[in-house]
Amino acid sequence: MRSFFLLLMFVINGYSQKIYFISQSGDDLNLGTSVKSPWKTLKDFQQGNTYLFHANDTFYLNIPKIKIEDSLPTTISSYGKGTKPLICGYRIISPNMIFPTNFQNVWQVAINSNLLEGLKSVQNENVGFLMIKGKIYGNKCKELNLLKKEGDFYDEKGMLYIYALVKPSNKIYFACRGNIITLSNNLTVSDLRVEGGGSHGVQGENVRNVRLKNLDLKNIGGAYLKGFGDGFIRYGNGIEFWESATNCYVEYCSIKDVYDAAFTAQGRSPSKVFYNIVFRNNNISYCEQAIEFWQEHCLDGFKKCSFSNNKSMYAGYGWSHEVRPDTSAGVHVLVYFPLLGKSDVKINNNSFTNGRTASLRLPVDFNKNNCLSLKNNSYYGNNNKFIYYNNGEIKSIIDFKSTISKQ
Repeated sequence: MRSFFLLLMFVINGYSQKIYFISQSGDDLNLGTSVKSPWKTLKDFQQGNTYLFHANDTFYLNIPKIKIEDSLPTTISSYGKGTKPLICGYRIISPNMIFPTNFQNVWQVAINSNLLEGLKSVQNENVGFLMIKGKIYGNKCKELNLLKKEGDFYDEKGMLYIYALVKPSNKIYFACRGNIITLSNNLTVSDLRVEGGGSHGVQGENVRNVRLKNLDLKNIGGAYLKGFGDGFIRYGNGIEFWESATNCYVEYCSIKDVYDAAFTAQGRSPSKVFYNIVFRNNNISYCEQAIEFWQEHCLDGFKKCSFSNNKSMYAGYGWSHEVRPDTSAGVHVLVYFPLLGKSDVKINNNSFTNGRTASLRLPVDFNKNNCLSLKNNSYYGNNNKFIYYNNGEIKSIIDFKSTISKQ
C-alpha cells in the first residue's frame, strides 16, 4: 500500500518514478520492482527513483553518491513491518582466520582475505575500531610494538594485528575508512539503521535539498584522515555536511557512539557557505560532541543554520574519548568559526546532560556581532565546568547566563 501511494504521488507531480525493493532473500537477477521479486543488493542506483530496504534485514554495503545528478528527487527508505533495516559497514573475522605472531600475545589476520564475512571490498585497510562481543575497542596504535593491552590493534599492508592474552574465540567485527552513505543532491533518506563505518556514517559534500529523517546511527569513526596533519589524526562524524550545503534537514534521528561529532557542518573554503542547515528533534548520546559548526576561512560561512529541540546526553563519555590524543573537547556544542562576519547560527531550545570536558566549547568572543544565538537551552550535570573557551578558559553557569542575557 505504501509503494502504491509513493507511485501515485510521483505521477501526480508530473513524472513516473520507479520503486525498487531490496531484501536479504532477494536476487539481483530479479527486476526488483515488486515485493515478490526484490533485488538482493543495491545493484543499480540512479537519481529519480525510490529504493526500499526490507525491514529486519542486514545489508553489508555502502550507498554511493549518484554519478549523474539532475533535479529529480531520490528516496532511500524501508518497507515491511519490524526493525528498521541495517545498512552496515562491518567486515567480520572468524576465529579460524586468526593466527599467532612472533610477538607475545599479538595475533594476526589477513584482512584482504576472501574469507572475510560482512562488507565485501577489494581494499580493507585503515581500521577505525574493533567490536568483540558487542564491546568496542578503539585503541589504534601507530606501530606494532605499541600493542600493550587487551584489544589494542594495528593494521598495515593488509594485515591486522590484535593484542589479546588468549586467542580470540569470537567473531571480530571491524570498520575501515569510508562512508556508509554518501549523499547526493535532492535525496531523502529515512527509516534506516546505519552502523560500522570507519569514517562518517552519512556525508555530503556541496549538496543541496537533502532530508534525513528517523535514522539510527551508531559505532562510527576512528580511521586515520590520510593527507591531513601528521597522517595519524583520527576522525569520523555521524552525519556530516562538508564544504557547503543548502536546504538540508536532519530530524528525528538517534546517534550514539561516534568518534567525533554526531552532527556537523564544516569546511575550509574561503567562499562557500552553509545555507539553511537544520538539525532538529534528534537524540544524541555517548558521542564526543553532539554538534560541531566549523568554518576555517569564510567569515560569512553559515546562514540560517540551526540546532534546536535536540536532546544530548553524556558528551565525551563514549568509546573514543580515552583513545584520543586531545581530550579537551568532550562537549555537547563545539563551535569554530570567525565571528567577524555575518554568520547566523542558532542553538536554541535543546537539552544538554553531562559534558565530560564542559557543556559547551566556544570562541571567546562568541557573543560578538550576534553571529551565534544560545537561548532557552537546558543544562544538567557537570555545571561546575559549564563553558570552555577555545583559549582554555573555563566559565561557570552564572557567568555564561550573564553573557547570553545580553543577546
